[in-house]
Amino acid sequence: MVFALEYYNKMKKKYPHVLDDEWMSDLDMAMQGVELDDIDIMHILQLWKKDKMLYNFADQTAFEILNQTTPPDYTISSDFLRPL
Repeated sequence: MVFALEYYNKMKKKYPHVLDDEWMSDLDMAMQGVELDDIDIMHILQLWKKDKMLYNFADQTAFEILNQTTPPDYTISSDFLRPL
């Protein structure tokens, strides 16, 4: 499962033209019709589209990540994952 690309394509369909700009503020996104719950992911996708790094997880691993119900014991920085 490729998370970033799937989210990017989903949000690109949901909010056409919002991801075309280099950077949009929360207010600009709200004025373009982006729902409050989606603004954070849109900012992440705006940053992601510069590098377009993809992480492909095995189906079982992706399932565990998506269905995690408790906060993880630690977080892994995306800068750490980038060289992988």
